[in-house]
Amino acid sequence: SVRNYLSSFSVTFTNHHKRLSQHLPKSHLQKKSIQFDGIYKRLWAKIPELLQHRRSQLESKVFTLQALSPLQTLARGFATLQIAGEDKIVSSVNQIKLDDELQANLQDGSLFCKINKIKRNTND
Repeated sequence: SVRNYLSSFSVTFTNHHKRLSQHLPKSHLQKKSIQFDGIYKRLWAKIPELLQHRRSQLESKVFTLQALSPLQTLARGFATLQIAGEDKIVSSVNQIKLDDELQANLQDGSLFCKINKIKRNTND
């Protein structure tokens, strides 16, 4: 009877021990460590892809900026006009008058011009 009792107690003890050992902090730490390792490896594997995506975005923005650059416009043969000695860009004939000096800024330098005739468009 005592042997049966001890055997039964031993089995019960073993079952309780197994169940309790599953709830020990060490078990949770091991599981979380394995999860962390997996996440860590996936993150490091993703970094080159993320960098390439950001590099592509940056290249696209650089291309757009270059296309809109006033320097690119000048390189295509256009010029910007300013009243000589002023920073304001001339965009209309109404901003200038006869005998004004204009500075035409080109890709490789500037031209200084004196206005001797103004022709305005007539929009009817």
